[in-house]
Amino acid sequence: MPDTNIWYKITYEANPELVNLYPQVLSSLLNDARTKLLRSKLSFSELANLIDRYNWQGYQNTHHRLPRKAYRQLTTERQVVISAIDNCLKQVETYTDDVESDRFEEVLNYITESNFVETLAESYLDPTDAMMINIIRENGVKNVITDDKDYLSVSDIYLFTLNGKAIERAKREDKLLTFPEFLEAV
Repeated sequence: MPDTNIWYKITYEANPELVNLYPQVLSSLLNDARTKLLRSKLSFSELANLIDRYNWQGYQNTHHRLPRKAYRQLTTERQVVISAIDNCLKQVETYTDDVESDRFEEVLNYITESNFVETLAESYLDPTDAMMINIIRENGVKNVITDDKDYLSVSDIYLFTLNGKAIERAKREDKLLTFPEFLEAV
């Protein structure tokens, strides 16, 4: 299951200086019969927030300072943000398996406050990622594609990343899996 930062890099981040290999990685995964890529509505919300923030910051760099809530009231700017969000979410849907994603239960109502706080306490995850880990656990998912090295602090998932710092840390902690091992880890 790709994390929000992967969806952001694939669908929105437009930096020609960065070599983005994740579309190739996801295509390879999709071509493997053992793999189903899932999506979470929690990632949709986080992705939309990232796009909104990026556009607001860009506006502030070229115009005058404006609180984010006031920026959202600028009709033209709002249309640009909504269009970008819609475009990105449609791209996410093209990468993921609709049937499997529809079965992926968003169990927000079933995650207790104590489970959430326990996940925060036992890891270095931010609150959104801690909630995502609880959803992943409840659905029996073990593999996460992310650039966020904080996911290494979660003991019961496998991480696939192209983030050099995360790879080095995984080697030091004896958590490094190669690509075929990642597919077989369940």
